[in-house]
Amino acid sequence: MDFGHLDLNLLVVFDAMFRHRNVTVAGRELGLSQPAMSYALLKMRAAFDDPLFVRVKSGMQPTPRALGMVDTVRDVLQRIQSGLLSPAMFDPASSNREFRIATSDVGESFFAPPLMRALRSHGRHLQLRVFSLTPSALEQQLESGDVDLAVGYYPDLVGADFYQQGLFTSHFVAIAAKDNRHVKGKLTMTRFLQAPHVDVATPGRSQEIILRHMVEKKIVRNVPLQVSRFLSLLEIVSQSDLIAIVPRETGELFRNARGVAVHALPFDSPTFRLRQHWHKRFHDDAAVRWLRALVHELFQDLDSPANQQPLPK
Repeated sequence: MDFGHLDLNLLVVFDAMFRHRNVTVAGRELGLSQPAMSYALLKMRAAFDDPLFVRVKSGMQPTPRALGMVDTVRDVLQRIQSGLLSPAMFDPASSNREFRIATSDVGESFFAPPLMRALRSHGRHLQLRVFSLTPSALEQQLESGDVDLAVGYYPDLVGADFYQQGLFTSHFVAIAAKDNRHVKGKLTMTRFLQAPHVDVATPGRSQEIILRHMVEKKIVRNVPLQVSRFLSLLEIVSQSDLIAIVPRETGELFRNARGVAVHALPFDSPTFRLRQHWHKRFHDDAAVRWLRALVHELFQDLDSPANQQPLPK
């Protein structure tokens, strides 16, 4: 028999007939009428060149050919059900999956520790890899599956190819050494403009927001130093009279570290929404879907009043 011409629905009819040995009962289970069941039996007999089920006093009994087929038929049906028809499942407790997320350099310090703790609490063999990528490289990595999620501020990841989910809203603060002579306990606009600043130029896009905002407000600063990483600010600010503008989460990381203080800006700060992004190819991937739910659970309420600690005065 040519396998390409086999109607796999006949295997379902075969299994029901083998279990019930009754055409009417088997048809009722499958939702098929008596004529439809009779037609299916004719097709089965022609396909396998055997009667398969013969009517006797006790009902429809299987032929030797049917008895020899039953285990194989049930194995095929079970494999189709579990491998094709059942939704894919992910069990973190038994998985050694390596999850890969992209975020900014400071995002590594903010997102990775709580995420890794949560992963380890669900499965001791789960792994995490964190990357910092340019926007163009990030799109390619998400599409290929080399990166599972991008977490942070990524305004370029839009369009039909990408999904996104909001996590929390952030704004900007200033950091300075506690003994910074320009701040003197409170950062006023005059002191802000007089103080020397250090800026960060990274592939991340959040700093563009505050820079554009200050241009619109005609706020001109003295910026003698520019660096490429947020994390270098901790050493620079703590050992100089420079101040820096950073996202609030960065300020929280640096709060009280090595003599660094966090201050509200002397003008209204713009806000921006941090999100998790993923490619449509992996929208229904069970492991990535589980990871997205975990990230959302960990970070979704960080902008609520209950989770916003006041800045020190």
